[in-house]
Amino acid sequence: MKTILLMGGSMGHADHVKNIESLSQIGTPFQFLVVCGNNKKMLYHVEQFAAHYQGSCRIYPYGFVHNVEVMMSASDCIVSKPGGLTVSEALAKNLPMLLFDPIPGHEERNVDFLVNNGMAALITKHFPIDEAVYELFCNPVRLETVRRTMSEIAHPDATERLAEFVLRKR
Repeated sequence: MKTILLMGGSMGHADHVKNIESLSQIGTPFQFLVVCGNNKKMLYHVEQFAAHYQGSCRIYPYGFVHNVEVMMSASDCIVSKPGGLTVSEALAKNLPMLLFDPIPGHEERNVDFLVNNGMAALITKHFPIDEAVYELFCNPVRLETVRRTMSEIAHPDATERLAEFVLRKR
């Protein structure tokens, strides 16, 4: 099954139930890893939805987790806010990103860079989550192009390269 990692930052700023409802209508059996962060109310709603869900998708709700890198490795794409750590980890994993609701400042600049370079899409009211996921997974060339672009631009060894640079300057 195609696996979608749904995250909303550490405070769980996302309507995961609405997103799952929308994505389950595509007709593809997805597996959802739903990270609600510290938002216990959202976790409760996702758990209740999952308990009563009758469709072909699988839903796995989580609260705050310490193994995001493992979840990213198991996923085919991530739907998330465009925070720096999440974006960096997704780039290192070559994990296609569907981003939403950037806060003004660095998150907006992250979105601009990623979208302009073909590594992510921004979910908006005019390009909703179901269209973004459908476009990504129903077009194998698009998915491969995103991954190839990410591998060419991303630098998973950036920390080591930065440390070597700083040590050479001493």
